[in-house]
Amino acid sequence: MNIYLVESPMQLLSAIEAKEYFQDKNSLLIVKNVLKDDYNKVMSELITFSKWNKIIKIKYPLSTYVMLYHLFKLKISKTKINNIFIGFPKTRTFQWFCENLNNNKIFLLDEGVATINFQNNFFIKKNYLQKNDFLYIKKEKKTIQKIKNIFKIFIKRYIFNLRGKNKIIYNLFSCFQLKINSEQEYYCNKYNYTKKQISNLNIKKDMIYFYGSPLSENNIINFNIEIKLLNKIKKNYQNKILFYIPHPSDSKKKILYLQKIGFKIKKNDTMAEIEPIKSQILPEEISSFLSTTLYTLPKIYHYTQVLAFKIPNEHINSRLQAIEKLYNEYEKDKDIKVISI
Repeated sequence: MNIYLVESPMQLLSAIEAKEYFQDKNSLLIVKNVLKDDYNKVMSELITFSKWNKIIKIKYPLSTYVMLYHLFKLKISKTKINNIFIGFPKTRTFQWFCENLNNNKIFLLDEGVATINFQNNFFIKKNYLQKNDFLYIKKEKKTIQKIKNIFKIFIKRYIFNLRGKNKIIYNLFSCFQLKINSEQEYYCNKYNYTKKQISNLNIKKDMIYFYGSPLSENNIINFNIEIKLLNKIKKNYQNKILFYIPHPSDSKKKILYLQKIGFKIKKNDTMAEIEPIKSQILPEEISSFLSTTLYTLPKIYHYTQVLAFKIPNEHINSRLQAIEKLYNEYEKDKDIKVISI
């Protein structure tokens, strides 16, 4: 049996591709719901995109205890586990599965550009972010959360007797071209399964999708600067039909401003990677400031151009080094053209 642990739409799509890539005939999918209802809705729809042998859906807020229960059942049943695929390496409950179940290999699934950051900043140095239960308690600063964590550890160790200490080494199943360390294996996700679902796409010439990013919302740049740069981009596309695709974290204030200056707003009810399959409409070009879609979409669909608009350094309030690294990664990708605004 292979186990897939996911908590976001991107992780789930990567899990589907991994299941098909490794020709998995005995799959257990565990979906951990999160606070964002729109994410949970997309994941519920995406589950039907492929067939699974068994699916366990775990709802917030009791997700930790329910996951411990299912982990305990797997452990005492002595089910033979081949590989474990996890979506987010910092999620402690995911780590508990890796630590307590005897398995062949552990794979990290894609979670957007966070995958690049984890690999380049931690895993390449053989730091797999594996936590210690007591440090997990100690590092929490909020008293209420610290008490909750103590209770979780007590349940794990003394009720379910889960005290495994298996070393975690994350192999990669990723669409990103990443350097690996001597302990890791890398398998390229080419989205072959998703591409097989494409049929009768209506390619719209002169239509552009600009994928939004929560820049001002995360204080990366000021709100007025973001609007100014977007207005400048709009003028760059004067003879085109330009749609702004909001990020789930984009503010209502920003979307209203963009409508006032002439942007067409298109809110997707599913993830960008499968939206063209659902709508059967494909724009001829996509662009963004910073978005995972610039990596993923050209690996599934053919566009005449994929543009990353580079934010001037003088406008960036925070995360400058990380953003510069990301633009450098864009420049390495043959599908993406980076241009200054």
